[in-house]
Parts: sequence; C-alpha cells; structure tokens
Amino acid sequence: FGRAPPPPPPRVSGAMPERHRDFEAKFVDSDSGSGEEEWSEDVPQDEAAESRRTCCLAVLTILAGLALVVISILGLMSKSIKTIDDLIVFNSRWPQFNDAQAVASAMPAVTTRGILGSLLVDSHLVVLVGVVGVAGALTRMKICVCSYVVAASVLAFVTIMCAADTIERRALATGIVHEQVMDLCNGTRFIRLGNGLKCAWAQIYAEDEVTACGAVCQFRVKVLSDMDGCKLMPDLCNRFKYQRMSAEDCAGNLSAVQQGYGAQNVGYEECRGACDADILCESFAVEATLDRCMLLHARAVHEHEGAWTALQGANITSFLKSDATLDPSLAGVVDNPLGCYASTVPYVLEEFEYDGMLLAIGTGILGLVLLLSTVCTCLLMYNVNMSRKGRPSAAQLAMMLFCPCCADGLDQKFHGATSLRSSQDE
Repeated sequence: FGRAPPPPPPRVSGAMPERHRDFEAKFVDSDSGSGEEEWSEDVPQDEAAESRRTCCLAVLTILAGLALVVISILGLMSKSIKTIDDLIVFNSRWPQFNDAQAVASAMPAVTTRGILGSLLVDSHLVVLVGVVGVAGALTRMKICVCSYVVAASVLAFVTIMCAADTIERRALATGIVHEQVMDLCNGTRFIRLGNGLKCAWAQIYAEDEVTACGAVCQFRVKVLSDMDGCKLMPDLCNRFKYQRMSAEDCAGNLSAVQQGYGAQNVGYEECRGACDADILCESFAVEATLDRCMLLHARAVHEHEGAWTALQGANITSFLKSDATLDPSLAGVVDNPLGCYASTVPYVLEEFEYDGMLLAIGTGILGLVLLLSTVCTCLLMYNVNMSRKGRPSAAQLAMMLFCPCCADGLDQKFHGATSLRSSQDE
C-alpha cells in the first residue's frame, strides 16, 4: 500500500560449522531446565589456561625422564652392582658343570645392570614423549596430547616395574648370592681358584698354601676365566665388615691362636686394612694405648714383610698386654684399650643392598610422578571438552561423587544438558 518493503536480511554464505559453534558456545543450565545455548568467550580463555597447565605437566615429564637417565647411568657405573651381577651370572652357570654344551647355550641371567639398561632406554623415551606433549600443548593438537598421555602412561608402568625388579634383585643378594660370596671368599678356595686362574695376585702364596684343584674347581676356573675372575674375586673379597667380640670371646680367641703377626705403631684403621689385604685373616686385635695390632689366623703377606713379626702362643698375649685393664662395658676402640674383631661379610654385599635400595626408591618415585602427570593431563583434557557443553569439571565431578552435600546445584548441569538434547531431538 505504498510502503516500501523492508530490506532483505544479509545473506550468509554458509552455516557456521558445528565444531566452531562447539568451540565458542557453552550450554548453560537454568532452573527451568530449558538448556538454552549461550555464547561466551570464556571457553577459549579456559582452553589457553588448560594448554599452559598441560605444557607444564609435559615439562615435568621431561624432567622426570632426565632424572631417570641420571639414575640409570649411576646404577650402571656402580662397582658393587657390577660385581654382584657377575656373581649372579657365575651362579646361574654353576648347576650345568657336568654339561659343557648346556653352559654354551645357557639363557642369560636377569641382572640389575640388565634392568638398568632397560630403564635407560625407557628414560630416553620418556624425554621424547615429554617433548611431544609440550609440542601438542603449545600447538593445541589433540592427537599429540593424546599420544603423549598414552605413551607416558605405558612408560610410567614400565618404570614402576623396573623399580620392583630392582627390589627383587636386592632381596636375592641376601639369599643365594650371599652364600656364593661367602663360598668364594673362603681363604682356601680363594687361593686355589686364584692359582688355577694364574692371577698375578695369587703368585704371593707358597706352594703349601695352595690345595689341589678337582673337577668342580676346574669348572669354576673355566667359568671365572670367561668373566675376568682375576678382577672379580678381589672385588668381592678385598674388604670385609667386622664385629667386635665380647671380652670373654676376645680372651678365648687370643689364647687359642697358635700363631699371629703383630706390628707396632699401627692403629685400628691400618690394622683393619691389613686384615682385609690378607684373605686368610679371620680376625684381628688392637691395643689402643700402645698402638699395637695383631693379625690372627693370617699369614705374612709380602707387602707387610719387615713391619710384621710372627708371634706364637703366649707371646701374642704379652705383645698386646698393657697396664690398662679390659672393660667389657666399653664399646669404643679408644675407650677400651684392647679389642678383638672378627670378619663377618664382604662390604660389597652391603653396598649392593644400599645402592639397590636407592635406585629402587628413586625409580619408584619418578614412576609415580610420571603416572601422576599423565592422570592430571587426562583431567585437564576432560575439563576442556566438558566445559564446552556446560558439564561439571573434574574437580566438581569428584565433589559430586565423594561429597554430595558440598555439590549443591552441580547436578543441574547434567539435567540441563539432557533437556537440551531432548528438545533438539524433538
């Protein structure tokens, strides 16, 4: 009727892709449960914050991987671990001494160094996966972040398994390995095997100190020759732990010894070192006030000739006698003038147990850190995806599960989303 028609609405080239709408929209619940769609710019900002957190977790994974590299390298460099592992290999071949073909085809024994080698490879993979996680978090590529989470989770379980295996190896040292060490460090066997191996350190022993080498001894010599036995045996038996005897045991030990080797101006540490250097030395006595040392059940080794004097019978007691009296209630070397010490076990066993425990604890803690970082990354990914739909976050969901009284109104987010889906379906 003479009135101009309204201008047509601006034409839109195409509908907004659904993924863009999901990126910029939130589903907001209401008391009526209508579930209307509300546009907001908070979601991109939330995603940026979550990406930064994911990047920090990936960096934590890289640091854990580097720490695992250091732990595995230190473990591989441990002298006690190498020595005990060589002994485990030797012990694994021992039951087959009647079958030479079985020795050649024997399966390799599982050793701590083998576990540490696997851990070294695992730690490098952890670092690589962490780099992928950082790249995925910075570029917001879901495929990279998902790959990082899956791979890091697997590597975390592998790390924890390595820690458990290390503990198992440590427990083994207190059983079979302990008995094998004490067997090889027996003075008579030590000299016999060293002579059979033609070791340089075995040339100091006299012919009457070397016993005959039978079939079992020859088999051991053959196996040890393939394992650098001339180095393995001194590493096992060159340092012992000593336990102080009681006053009664000390007096009885001194009176029972037929021959010993004494030296003057020798303190406790020097006397202990001299006993360690002599495989036949089973105990020693120190008189603190006179600085006198007596090696018992021992022989005069060449490096100590001139400083040590052979004593027999009553001369041993008179050599160690002073005006001071023996007080059994005093435990210190300085406070108690006379003390006797008997060898117990080689120090390498204690060092192996100590190093193994440190490796197991460090590896286990880092494995749990890796597992925790992957779990946190999964929660962050959940928060990003659910925040677009107005769903509760991971923390809110946990509150609903474990403390419903504190989650008042959070369940409406699920009802609102359900109502929206219902209205769209209709």
